Amino acid sequence: MDRRPDNRDEETLAAEHAVEWLHRLDTANASDKAAFRKWLIRSPQNGGEVLAATATDVVVRELLRDKRVDVNQFLSAATNVHSIGDEFRSREQPARPKRLRRWIGMGLAAALAVVALAPIVERNLFRPDEYSTSTGEQRAIELPDGSAIAINAESTVRVAFSNSSRDVYLDRGQAMFTVAKDPARPFRVHMVGSAGPEEKISKDTTVKAIGTKFDVRRHSERINVAVIEGIVQVRSDANHTAKSGSASVVAGQAVSVEGSGEITPPQRVNPSDVSAWQQRRLVFTDSTLEEIAEEFRRYNRTPRIRIVDEDLRMQRISGVFDADYPEALLLYLESDSSVLLERKDEEVVIRRRPTIVQSAPTG
Repeated sequence: MDRRPDNRDEETLAAEHAVEWLHRLDTANASDKAAFRKWLIRSPQNGGEVLAATATDVVVRELLRDKRVDVNQFLSAATNVHSIGDEFRSREQPARPKRLRRWIGMGLAAALAVVALAPIVERNLFRPDEYSTSTGEQRAIELPDGSAIAINAESTVRVAFSNSSRDVYLDRGQAMFTVAKDPARPFRVHMVGSAGPEEKISKDTTVKAIGTKFDVRRHSERINVAVIEGIVQVRSDANHTAKSGSASVVAGQAVSVEGSGEITPPQRVNPSDVSAWQQRRLVFTDSTLEEIAEEFRRYNRTPRIRIVDEDLRMQRISGVFDADYPEALLLYLESDSSVLLERKDEEVVIRRRPTIVQSAPTG
């Protein structure tokens, strides 16, 4: 921690140190966490400043009064407070200077309570909240800053807000972000490495926005970013100094981040097509049959669509479908005389129809 000597009072220094700890604990190791607990023990004021600085937690926000926290009230509202070890109970608290008298009312019990909150602070306030959807499920969440996230089927989003930043992690699937303006706190959406064994994306991708609306979709081999309002900056860790590693995308444009980290040039898109999934419509433009089947699988448990032939998986199709009616896709494919559909219980196997070779007539 910063040990700079100056004439600022203890209250100001405690507040500054609390904010510094918030940033440090984002990447804290075991030694850092031990040091954080020691700092908390020194004074109940330290704990109060930490709670005030972590106002993104719903319970804490409700209890904040003039940037100070009634710890006893916080404890009565919390359901996951952990008890502390005897080593903390036996420690003597240092004498308080007169300027800190208004904290004395917290007493030794409150000081111990703050130490007890340390595991909760690390688990709940410094770690992201997670929101997931299952097959066919969609949900919308409102964030503390007034931003909103619409989450598509089979998706996972984690939210980690602090006093200086707004970070969201799209671990899988698709989400639409409507961002409230706050120039002092950038809004960033992160896609970290590979999300699973089927995904071939090896590079991290970040989308940064200030007051905008945009859509992000993780595919197995790429990430699509489309902007409906405002402007976003898309960055890949493939090469931050290269032109291909960063791109500005404005309203009505979209880019793809390939598995290698390369960002494609911005292309024009129809904003209504981008947001169509929120009305459970699937809009495909020159998409492969495998991609289309994958989308239907996200919305429907049955029938399970399996495409056997590689050339058929790569066949490209354009069209608009009802996400809840995969039968429309199957009927379309059945109209192609070269395609054979085999229905087996809850699975539909799609393959090329065997070519019948006619033997030459003999005579």
